[in-house]
Amino acid sequence: MGAWEIEFSPKAEYELSKLDPATRRRIIDKLDWFLDNFEFVNHESLKGEYGEFCKFRVGKMRIFYRIDYVINKIKIEYLDPRDKAYR
Repeated sequence: MGAWEIEFSPKAEYELSKLDPATRRRIIDKLDWFLDNFEFVNHESLKGEYGEFCKFRVGKMRIFYRIDYVINKIKIEYLDPRDKAYR
């Protein structure tokens, strides 16, 4: 299987830009790790109407993404602090 790429939605880019530099660095480092280990990660799908999204955690942040297996692309849709993510 070919290399995977990450793409950010405009909303996710904006949310990432608002974070403090240390949190932003942690998320970027985790995304690098995520790409390197993509095929070994358990992609946890959300339930109900959001079932098309998967999620993972970076500290107190939740990263919500979609997977396109046809073009090997992971689209980061949005990120939120955990206390706001599930409302």
